[in-house]
Amino acid sequence: MSIINQALQKAQREQLVHSRQEMPYLLPVRLARASRRRWLLLSLGLVAAVGIGVTLQAWFMLPVPSRPPGTAPLVLEQAPHPVIKPSPEGEGQERVHHDQPEYAAHSETETPSLPVTPSVASPPADSPPAPTPVMAVVPLPRVTLAPPPAVAPAAAAKPQDTLASVAPPGAAPTPLETARAQALVQRAVAAQEARELTRAISLLEQAVKLDPTAKAAYNSLGNVYYQQQRYQQAIAVYHKALAIDPDYAKARNNLGSTYMQLAMHERAIEELQKALQADGSYGLTYYNLACVYARGGDSATAAQYLQQAIALEPQARTWAQTDVDFARVRSTPEVQQLLGP
Repeated sequence: MSIINQALQKAQREQLVHSRQEMPYLLPVRLARASRRRWLLLSLGLVAAVGIGVTLQAWFMLPVPSRPPGTAPLVLEQAPHPVIKPSPEGEGQERVHHDQPEYAAHSETETPSLPVTPSVASPPADSPPAPTPVMAVVPLPRVTLAPPPAVAPAAAAKPQDTLASVAPPGAAPTPLETARAQALVQRAVAAQEARELTRAISLLEQAVKLDPTAKAAYNSLGNVYYQQQRYQQAIAVYHKALAIDPDYAKARNNLGSTYMQLAMHERAIEELQKALQADGSYGLTYYNLACVYARGGDSATAAQYLQQAIALEPQARTWAQTDVDFARVRSTPEVQQLLGP
């Protein structure tokens, strides 16, 4: 038995040695196979992740339409603002006089009318919404400014014409600004008739800021200054109105009346004659010319203009019966014949 046991133990020892000799060769092969499997799985995972990412990007991101080169960018239009339409009223008239305000025969205020903006038809309620245009940013081309042309020196102007030679600065007003300015002028005329002169000035200043080309606003502002006996300011504002429209007969008449209050009779006659050239049917201008000549004692010329004023404005006879401007010539035959007993 001992021999058999020894033989078995020897065989086990040889088998153990043989197995130990084979281990160094089997272990690297198993490790190599495991690493190859890992790299294969990692590669497949990476390819799958990239494919999923590309698919999600193509699914969620919207395409941006391209704009052909050389075309202008789209501009979004806005709905027009509503224009306030005033109540139909005639021209307001405010006549002021530094001696007798109740007769007030020397200036007139004009109330402008508002333009009517055509209404815009709205789309039906069940119509689909319009697509929103895509704004594109286009670089602006560089512009080279040419040097300004040489301007010849202007001739020397009279001090009173300095303001009239330059039109009010500022860009052209929009239709909405023009409509708002005209509405302010109407409110100012109502305030002036109610003797709220400070409020009238505030409204008119707002009007000329909105629309620097509103000649009626300047004319009305000059009339308020005239009513406050601020004649120099009235002259400056009348000149601004005439800078916009030199043939504006009402502002020209009011300017001549203001010069008359400053005893500048020659300048008053000059402006009143220009007013008649612009509008020969303006009865108030004939009356103011009659007042100027009556102040100077020229009863014949005063009667001539007064007769024309009465023919166009019958109320002029009532004005002249108590107007202090006719105090020197009221008792003369030619004037007494027009005024009556």
